[in-house]
Amino acid sequence: MWCIMCILAIATVLCRRDCFECLYSYIGVGLSALLVSTRRAMRRPIDRGTGNRLAPRFFVCINRNNNPKLWKPAFVLYNIVALSNLHCEKELSGRNIFEERLSILEEKRSLALFVKQVMSVVLKGYEYKVKVISAEDPEVIELKSCINALKAFKLYVLIEAKNIYEQVAKVEKFTNKSVFVVNKNLICLVEGENVNATHLEGTNNQISKLYNIGQSNKKVSFRKSKTVLPLWLDKYLFEELDAKYAPEHTRYEYNLDLNESELKVYLGTYFPRSYAEIFCIFDNIFQQKTICQVYKSKKKINIFDFCCGTGGELIGLLLTLDKYFEDSKNLNIIVCDGNEKALDYLYKIIDKAGRLSKHQYNLLSIHKEVTNWDDVEKLEIPSLAFDIELCDKVCCEFISHGVNKQSYEYLASFLSKRLSKDGLLVMLDVTTQCKESKMFYPQMMNSQINNFVRSSSEIETLLPLSCAAYKDCRIPCFTQQTFQVSHLRKKDDKSRVSYRVLCRKEFKNYLMTNSLASNTTYIINHQKYQQNVEGAYCCNSKGNENFIDSFNINV
Repeated sequence: MWCIMCILAIATVLCRRDCFECLYSYIGVGLSALLVSTRRAMRRPIDRGTGNRLAPRFFVCINRNNNPKLWKPAFVLYNIVALSNLHCEKELSGRNIFEERLSILEEKRSLALFVKQVMSVVLKGYEYKVKVISAEDPEVIELKSCINALKAFKLYVLIEAKNIYEQVAKVEKFTNKSVFVVNKNLICLVEGENVNATHLEGTNNQISKLYNIGQSNKKVSFRKSKTVLPLWLDKYLFEELDAKYAPEHTRYEYNLDLNESELKVYLGTYFPRSYAEIFCIFDNIFQQKTICQVYKSKKKINIFDFCCGTGGELIGLLLTLDKYFEDSKNLNIIVCDGNEKALDYLYKIIDKAGRLSKHQYNLLSIHKEVTNWDDVEKLEIPSLAFDIELCDKVCCEFISHGVNKQSYEYLASFLSKRLSKDGLLVMLDVTTQCKESKMFYPQMMNSQINNFVRSSSEIETLLPLSCAAYKDCRIPCFTQQTFQVSHLRKKDDKSRVSYRVLCRKEFKNYLMTNSLASNTTYIINHQKYQQNVEGAYCCNSKGNENFIDSFNINV
C-alpha cells in the first residue's frame, strides 16, 4: 500500500511539470480495508481479521486546461491503481484464510481450557485427557464412523478416562451440552453447528427446531399406554389381600427383604403399574399379525420371569395371552425370586387367574437370593427354550446394591441364550438416576444392551424401532415411556419406565424385512414430543415429516 501511495505522488509531480495547478488527483481508500481489528487492544479479542470486502476506491482526474499531455499519465496512474487493488484482493483472501484458521485454533484452546476447568470438578479423582478437534481434522473421520449423529458440528471435544461413560449424565448437567459415548472410556461433546454440513443428523434439539412438531401430532400412531385393572383382580388385591395404595412410599428400589406390611403397599401401588406396563407392551406386540400368527400356532408357551416379585408384570402378560388366543394352551411358567413372601402372594394371584383363564397354567417357582453373578449361574432353571422372558425392574436393584454395574449387558446375554427361535425377551426398568454413577438407568440400559447386541451374532433389538434400525449406535440416549392404570384406589395412576425387546436375528429379519425406514424420525419419548421439547427423538434419526412412535411395532 505504501508503494502505491509513492507512485501516486510521483505521478502527480510529473503532471504538475506541464501545467502548474492544472491537475487535481484524489484517491479514496476505505479504512476498513486497512483495519485489522477494532478490539486488538483487548486481552482476548472476541473476533479479529480483515474484512472480506474491499471498500470502494476511486481515482479522479480533472484537466482544467484540457491539455492532452495530462491524460496519458493519468490513464497510466489509473491502471496502476486498478492492478494494485486486484493484488490487494488476492492478498486479502489469503490473509482471511490464515485469520480463520488462527481463529479456530484459539477457539480450540479456549474450549479445551473451559472443559478442563469443568472436568476438574466433575471428574474429581479421575485421570483424564481433554482434546479438541475440528471438523477438518483426520480424527473426525473415525469419530463419524462410530457416532453417526456427529456430522453437523464445528468442534468436537474428546474426553478420555477409564469408564467415563458412567459419568455422562453428570457431564451433561455441568456443561449443558449433549454428550455422546464413543466407547466406555471415551466421550464426546460438540460445539457449534457446521454450516457446510449436508446432513440433518444431530441433536434432538436440532430436529425440533427444523420441524413443526405440533403439525405432525395428528399423523403419529402411538402404542397403547392406558388400561384398567380387571375388576376381579382389583377386588382381589384390595379387598381380599388387603393391598394398600401409598405412592408416597419410596422403600421399593430394593425389594428383596420387604416385610408383610411393605408387600401390601407394594401390591396396592406398584403391582398395578407393572401389570399395566407389560399388558400394554404385549397388547401392541400381539397386534402385529405375523407375531400373533406365530404364537397362535403354538400349543404350549414357555415363560420365564426373572426376579418376579409379586408378579404384576406376569399377570399383565397372562391376561394379554387370554385376550389374543382363544384356543387353550399349556403355559409353562417358571419364576424365580429371593423374597419368599412375595412368591407366596404370586402363587395366590396366579391360582386365582388360572381358575378364570381358558389356558392351563403350570407354575414352577425358584426361591433363590441373588447377591452376585455366581448365584445367577447356579439357578436351577429347567432346560427349556423360552418363548417369552421378563426381566422387570431388576437391573436397577443389582446396580444400586453393587451386584454388578454391567447388569443390563450381563442379563441380556444370560437370558437371551434361553430364547426359542421366535422368543421375545423384555427388559424393563425405572427411569430414575443411579446415585453412584449419576447416569440415568435408561442411559445405562441402552448403552450396555447396545454393547451386547454389537458383540452378538444371534441377538438383535426388536423394540424400540430406533434401536432396531441403528444397531451400531453408541449413544446412551434417555428413552422413556409413560403408562397409566386405573383401579379402585386411583384413577390414571402414572408410571414412567424404559424398555427393550430382544429376539433372535432370524426372527427379527422375518418380521421386519425392509420395514425399517432410514428416513424416519423416531419418537422415543411421547411426553416430550407432545411438549415439543428436547429429548423427544432418537439422535440418529433424520429429521423429516415422517414421524413414528419408536415403541409401536404396528406402524
